[in-house]
Amino acid sequence: MSVVQIKMVTGTVPDRDSLDQLTANPNNKILRTDVEDNQVVCYLSE
Repeated sequence: MSVVQIKMVTGTVPDRDSLDQLTANPNNKILRTDVEDNQVVCYLSE
């Protein structure tokens, strides 16, 4: 498993609906996303 941490630009917030769509699509390698403070953490399959 790989982890990608994406820091948000000041004044922006992640769109949770878009993050949910990423994990719902079986063709994507993204297994899970978490929002922590000012960043999005994506967990990727191998």
